[in-house]
Amino acid sequence: MGATISNLVFRPPRPTNIKPDRFFYIEVEPPDDSHYSAFSCNPTSCVPDAKSVSSSDDTNDTNDEANKNEAPQQASTSHVHRIPAFFLLRRGAKITLLYSHGNAEDLGMMYRRMKELARVLCVNVLAYDYSGYGLSQPRNFKPTEALCYRNIEAAYGYLTNVLKIPPSQIVLYGRSLGSGPSCHLAKKTADEGNSVAGLILHSPFLSIYRIVLDVKSKFVGDMFQSFNLAKDVRCPVLVIHGREDAVVPFWHGDELLRSFQPEYRAQPFFVPEMGHNNIEVRKRQEYVMRVQEFFTKYIENQTTDTDQDWSGGNEKSTKRNVVPVHERYMPEWSLKKVGKNFVNQTWVKHGPTIVNNARAMNASANARNKMNAK
Repeated sequence: MGATISNLVFRPPRPTNIKPDRFFYIEVEPPDDSHYSAFSCNPTSCVPDAKSVSSSDDTNDTNDEANKNEAPQQASTSHVHRIPAFFLLRRGAKITLLYSHGNAEDLGMMYRRMKELARVLCVNVLAYDYSGYGLSQPRNFKPTEALCYRNIEAAYGYLTNVLKIPPSQIVLYGRSLGSGPSCHLAKKTADEGNSVAGLILHSPFLSIYRIVLDVKSKFVGDMFQSFNLAKDVRCPVLVIHGREDAVVPFWHGDELLRSFQPEYRAQPFFVPEMGHNNIEVRKRQEYVMRVQEFFTKYIENQTTDTDQDWSGGNEKSTKRNVVPVHERYMPEWSLKKVGKNFVNQTWVKHGPTIVNNARAMNASANARNKMNAK
């Protein structure tokens, strides 16, 4: 069961070449190391030298003096993973994107695309690879859901602990597979009382099982259950999804957005006749406009609300970004009108195996719970 799901969810491409001076490594401890906090990034192991920050202002990235990133050449202990990352600095930027890429991508594929994104949106960008992708170490390691969460936490730790960028200036951008880790981190920062400024989900899914079948309950073995995390997120959310997506059905984006609290739902960018991978290319002008509008309205010119916590006899006031009532996504039409008829050709042949094994795993879990209750 686990192997079938993992092989479908994680499909790292053959590592793409990327010049050594364009990236550095961030260390990530495996999830089974219980004493480790991924937010506490060690500056000596995850930060390159003072010239490590790439500038997105200069199109000649091979000669740009600020772009000579020498990756730290430190030996990694056996229990530590190292993930490659790059940071693109845009002059005058007020926002930093923490970008989590899709399934069949790696850092080498994204460099020029992220540099262009930093330029047109006037933002800084930190992009990273998942363990088991690209030039991550150890090589040929199998990616897991838990490690993906650790990866994004470590990348976030680099931004906040090393570069000293406050959460109020960080926007998470999760594309497809990356929507899972991004929802995880958005909830985690909210739970800790210091939420990121915003969340952009591009072609997201509700959970892995729900790509195959529409199940409402929590099945054992399901992965990236973003729909269960959404209610605890405390920042504005923009969802981008093509209505003709043949990989993740469009209604996932719509229903996931409905799972967030109403005050955080920005108007989505649902694009007719677009699929899973072509929105930025074929609808470039509108795409840029909508993302910039999200930044301008809800991140840079913040509309704030106040929470008060009276626990322990102390008054604690916390400001948070919200979407004004008249701008919120409050759909009156039903999902039935959207339609849930969908067949993912890649997944469908594995559907019976996934469903049968999910039932078996849940039956086993229920039996264990009954035994423990006796």
